[in-house]
Amino acid sequence: MRQLAYLIYAGLTGNYRTALTESLDQADCVIMDAFGNGRSNEQMMRYALDMGLPLIFPEILANAYLRLCGESFPRMSRLGNLGPNHNAHDVMGLAIKMMKREGFVRPIVVAHPYEVARCAAVVRKLGIYPIVPPGLHVIGFDPTSDQKRTRWRWLWRLREPLVVIYFRLKYWI
Repeated sequence: MRQLAYLIYAGLTGNYRTALTESLDQADCVIMDAFGNGRSNEQMMRYALDMGLPLIFPEILANAYLRLCGESFPRMSRLGNLGPNHNAHDVMGLAIKMMKREGFVRPIVVAHPYEVARCAAVVRKLGIYPIVPPGLHVIGFDPTSDQKRTRWRWLWRLREPLVVIYFRLKYWI
């Protein structure tokens, strides 16, 4: 019950528990979840690129990568097109499979600060202990996003408690 309360709190406020700075050195890759389809993803990609680790991310983040880097990326980095109705469970599940296939064992989870606690909970439920970095608050909401829920904080706050409960009922967290 405490985990559920924490995940709802984190999803409503963007305040999440972070790893100690020393544990960031233990990471061997970054796994990411998209947040809408615009500026938020570019902010997230910029944050992840600064870590200097191999990236594993969904197809929707590929455009942000190309806009920032202007070069092709390693094939192993892309999870492929998950379709319009994917969720954090789908993305993190595929990222863990790819991570294991590539021999990585300790990921840093990079996601929007209002979503990262739920993403990390999914990864833990899948048997991997993730590292959640500090400083994700540089990633904002995007009023131009195609996904209404990622445009404004108030829309996210209406939806997120229901999503956390849904994930719990599905035993994804």
